[in-house]
Amino acid sequence: MESLQAFLVPEDIYFFPALDVILVPENWVHMPRSDQEQLYKILAALKLAPETVRVIKAGYWEGLPDHDQPAQAVLFAPGFDENFEIQSRGTTRCLHAPPLAALADNKELKQKLWAALQNLFGQ
Repeated sequence: MESLQAFLVPEDIYFFPALDVILVPENWVHMPRSDQEQLYKILAALKLAPETVRVIKAGYWEGLPDHDQPAQAVLFAPGFDENFEIQSRGTTRCLHAPPLAALADNKELKQKLWAALQNLFGQ
């Protein structure tokens, strides 16, 4: 019988980086289709595939996972900072953005958000 050692590999190959996080105040299935489409457009503009981010239902930063700190997180919820300043929460760089619905017809808000997202994601 062959040694089991031949089939074992170091644990470091199993390390998966934490996914970037998008926090939204409602479940994806209950989110208006227009908000979902807006989020897809934002992800596409950032060249992020939907499967490379984790969308979490949370209206506040407390929804940010503790166990695997993502590099970046965006919270789309009321109470956002109109200066779009990037803040740190542990090792995560965070941006509090307006609700997705508020972006629909507000070109100025979209432009400010886009500049902040480019800064957050290093583009």
